[in-house]
Amino acid sequence: MSAVVELVRERVHSTPVGEFVHMRDLVAELGHEGAVNAAMHRTHRDEDLVLVRRGLYYKGKRTKFGTTRPDPYRVAREVAKVAGYDSGVGPSGYSAARALGLTTQVPTTTEVSVPGRAPKDFAGVHFTSRSGVARRGLSDLEVAVLEVLREWPRFAEDTWTGLVDRVRELVTNGELDLDAVRTVARRERHTAARKLANRLAHDITTAANPVRA
Repeated sequence: MSAVVELVRERVHSTPVGEFVHMRDLVAELGHEGAVNAAMHRTHRDEDLVLVRRGLYYKGKRTKFGTTRPDPYRVAREVAKVAGYDSGVGPSGYSAARALGLTTQVPTTTEVSVPGRAPKDFAGVHFTSRSGVARRGLSDLEVAVLEVLREWPRFAEDTWTGLVDRVRELVTNGELDLDAVRTVARRERHTAARKLANRLAHDITTAANPVRA
């Protein structure tokens, strides 16, 4: 038992601040699930670990106000990764509009879409299933664009021109692949998303190549 405690303590101590620790990884490496659980119970109090969900810890930083906690969206991404979604995950609803800078609203619940069966919700996070769509491979921001287009203009405070400008900026900076968004939009059953994705690409291209008299 003491050997497992020391091994767990070593693994946790070597984990950088701001990263997550998964119980399943420790069990897979060290075996003896019961011993690992007991070791984590002892270790997390000394290593500034925050239990954010069953089997998932976050290594925070100790401050005079307590140990820092992770952003809910980062926790949601970790949970989605455990569920097998390494890509195609992104914010939805107000969370998507905020990620793109289209609203100043701060949602009380972080909304996240996944390209398949949704993991179970937890405090402060709601998952939305987008099963039957080919979003795997898309980045978080590319998913956010699709989600905004599906609901346009419901969650945005900005105008269509503002959306065009913001997406063009992301494309120019290499943070977003608009062709990938259009390709996936064509395969989605949501008619508005397909049409608006084409309109978005057209308006961005037109703005980049204005007609000269």
